[in-house]
Amino acid sequence: MWKQPMLRIVAAGLICCLLASTLHAQPEKKRRKKKQRGGPVAGRLVAQLKKADLTEEQQQQLKELVAKYGKQIKELQATAKLSGDQRKARAKAVKEANEKGLKGKQRREFVAEAMGMTDAQKEAMEKLAKLQAELRKEAMSILTPQQKQKLRQSRGRKKKSDRDKTDRE
Repeated sequence: MWKQPMLRIVAAGLICCLLASTLHAQPEKKRRKKKQRGGPVAGRLVAQLKKADLTEEQQQQLKELVAKYGKQIKELQATAKLSGDQRKARAKAVKEANEKGLKGKQRREFVAEAMGMTDAQKEAMEKLAKLQAELRKEAMSILTPQQKQKLRQSRGRKKKSDRDKTDRE
């Protein structure tokens, strides 16, 4: 009389143990790395500047700059965030601008018009660009001339005066 219910309980227990062991044996999902404060622009800037072999003091100054500008940049990025349709329109407009051979200001205006950005987005984008330029300028002021040169070389760019010298030779 007790044998059948007991067998069911034991069988249920074994099934639970098997399920638990298979779930436990599955690999964990990779955790995403924490983003740099200030979003991808600040993160890219920090990554680029690390190529310049920063001193401890310079690294600390850079962290302070990212903290100073990070919150403002994030807020502006949230305001300027594009919808899915706007991103698709931008991709299409960029492709079209490339085909037309548009450059500089003409290209930017063409793409911005095609995206259908709101006035708030346009204003936030302008402020964001200015803030990012300030961050870059202040970050570059931390570097020594040798570090700046090393950074330029790592990006494959030459200073204008260097190009002029090689053209004359």
